[in-house]
Amino acid sequence: MVKFYLISIAILFSASAGVTEEAASPKPLPDGFVLSAVDGRVSVDDQDRWSFAPDEDITAEQGGITAQQKIPMLPNSVLEKLTADIEHRKSSDYRLWAIVTRYENENFIFASYFLPLAARQDEAEQIDEQPEKDQGSDNGYENDDEDHSDELSLPSEILEQFERQRTIEAPRQYEPTEPPIDLGEDRMLVGRTGVLEEVDQKITFRVKGVGLKGSESDTFELLPNAALELAQRRLRILPSRARFEVAGLVTEYDGRQYILLVRASRIHGYGNFDL
Repeated sequence: MVKFYLISIAILFSASAGVTEEAASPKPLPDGFVLSAVDGRVSVDDQDRWSFAPDEDITAEQGGITAQQKIPMLPNSVLEKLTADIEHRKSSDYRLWAIVTRYENENFIFASYFLPLAARQDEAEQIDEQPEKDQGSDNGYENDDEDHSDELSLPSEILEQFERQRTIEAPRQYEPTEPPIDLGEDRMLVGRTGVLEEVDQKITFRVKGVGLKGSESDTFELLPNAALELAQRRLRILPSRARFEVAGLVTEYDGRQYILLVRASRIHGYGNFDL
């Protein structure tokens, strides 16, 4: 009887822990959710996978992202420029514009452009806390024996305004006056026919028209999003070498070509032609 009660208590604790964990972790954001001017930190792991962690919670009716939660960044031309900027600036704090994708109940970030942030709030506060130098007398000079009578003396009200202007504010409060960095090197692929293939647990699209051979330069890896998830379900129930008409955004990263899929429509093949 005692053993029965112990097992029951263990089950109750396990259930309550599961509810707590679920409440603490919100559902992923919907596919296509737009991030606009979100501040956060970019980081990379030991497998060269980049991620973005927002400084504040991002919430929507269908889901959300908690502050400091690392969201994987998808490879594209913007990420390539961002990583180069990190190497140049030796800083990882950025204001990011991006599209959020959702694949197998997990969010990913497809960056569109970014602005570097000069410093973090805590760094600015450390500068504020540094002791000020002895200002001496009211005229701004130290107590020395030199004669400053020929120099201009500013009223105390003006000096106070200067002191207020010297206060270091958090750099994250500014609004950019210049347009974001131009990163428009991606292009749309519309109405191209080819074959979807699964290679090493990745889905690729190889451009092939009827009777035409595809080449290595015409092969693209599909990035994870809801459209890819739908295409995968269709692919698993279709015969091999089924052709699709694809539309999506083509991008490049580290010399490889990728597609952020928008639509993949099945094209019925012609049996007497080579696919």
